[in-house]
Amino acid sequence: MNVVERYLKRATRGLWGQKKRDATTELRGAIEDKIYRHRLCGLSAIEAERAALRDLGSPALISRDLNRVHTGPQVMRLALLLGVAGVLGVHAAAQLPMIHAAPVPLAEACRYDEAKLAQFSSEDRAMVRARIDKAGGRANYEAACRVRNLVAVQNDLLSLPDLISALRAAKVEVQTLPGLDSYLQLRLPGGDWQGVILTGATVDVPTASGSAQTYVFAAGLINVIRGSFTGEVRVSGTVNPVLHIGPARMQLGTAERPVQASNLHSFAVADELTRLMNSASATRPRLNII
Repeated sequence: MNVVERYLKRATRGLWGQKKRDATTELRGAIEDKIYRHRLCGLSAIEAERAALRDLGSPALISRDLNRVHTGPQVMRLALLLGVAGVLGVHAAAQLPMIHAAPVPLAEACRYDEAKLAQFSSEDRAMVRARIDKAGGRANYEAACRVRNLVAVQNDLLSLPDLISALRAAKVEVQTLPGLDSYLQLRLPGGDWQGVILTGATVDVPTASGSAQTYVFAAGLINVIRGSFTGEVRVSGTVNPVLHIGPARMQLGTAERPVQASNLHSFAVADELTRLMNSASATRPRLNII
């Protein structure tokens, strides 16, 4: 008998017949749901199982409360316990909107773009061009990049439509300009309109149906919101983290396409490193980390 079955046996002690079967079915469903959600957050199967049972609490207390309620169908009794006693931790089972993720298409990730390069400093441009020359030309440089990205796939893109839907579900007003979905106008409940410009941070990713969907670079999104949005902006968790934007909470990534929280902070880390290293000595040349 595994740990879940032992838990169920203890939690339904004192019940008999159909009532025991109904209670076991409902409790098992709650446990499986919690295990699934913890797996989405990056826990292993064993860790997720332990966390789910810990969320539910003492099986002895569940048994006591189930046996205390003597009227109504077993499912109604469990619902009463969920709503009144909070034995199963309803808040932990709340469904967060999911923001689907995707890796950067190789054609986009490894495409040499002279126009984008022009935005960097002359020193950085010289460094990139030196790497291209060392690789034996632009074609070799891009081919090597594609090989590297095939080995280490990172789901660095977030679905922009999912993001907008999650904000609206939390009563954040969102407006887009016709033909310019990368410019968002947001208004928190009771607040003023704020502009979030994602131009240059978005990319269209082909879908299985042959159409395209707009995604935004996760690190770029966090960096833009951090610099231009007035309101709470916070990331919690390490794998498939939860992004807080004002009253909105949303899970970034799925079990199939997980997102690493460490990849969201690259701009902030680079900014802080630049600040620290430039302030270390006034006599040294200034450093720009890209």
